[in-house]
Amino acid sequence: MKITKTQLKQIIKEEIENVLADGDSDPNAKYERLMQITKTYNLDWHLLKSIPFGRGKLEDEQYERLIALRDSTPDYYEFQAAVGTDYDRRTGRHVSNNEFSLSAEDARAIHGHVMMDSEGKRKVKRTGGNPLTDVKSAWEEYEDLSQQFETVDASDETDARYGRRRKNVVYTPTGEVIKSSTNRKGSLGS
Repeated sequence: MKITKTQLKQIIKEEIENVLADGDSDPNAKYERLMQITKTYNLDWHLLKSIPFGRGKLEDEQYERLIALRDSTPDYYEFQAAVGTDYDRRTGRHVSNNEFSLSAEDARAIHGHVMMDSEGKRKVKRTGGNPLTDVKSAWEEYEDLSQQFETVDASDETDARYGRRRKNVVYTPTGEVIKSSTNRKGSLGS
């Protein structure tokens, strides 16, 4: 079989593309990325109705208004008063007084925690309230990555005897175990 110079170039080009694409297929790196985006965008996914992750409270437009309000309100207590709930002492329940109805915990996560950095300057650490476009693109990446992993029960007879539950996170394309964890709650050994 004879191969022309252009065919050889095409074959080499395809192989280089395949090698470069496979360089991104490290299952541990993918799992770390999955955990990173989950940690970064978890609260935002739970807040949005357009993302089927939690019990979404907010439409996309409301979320955008919430972020704009956060950016225009530097004081956390003013922000929490504007977006949070009030506590009714008669009923012992939190009552919605605005369109957002966020818990104090969610309001703090979106507004951010003021911290001091190593140079003594104030820095705000946020665990929510990311831009909507970033939240949606992260959700698409999460859906793609999460389909590549599966959590399986890996408990054996000894684990059952001692009341432990062992779970493995498996990379489904190869069957490789990425992470193994043991829940010792109720274990005789603890």
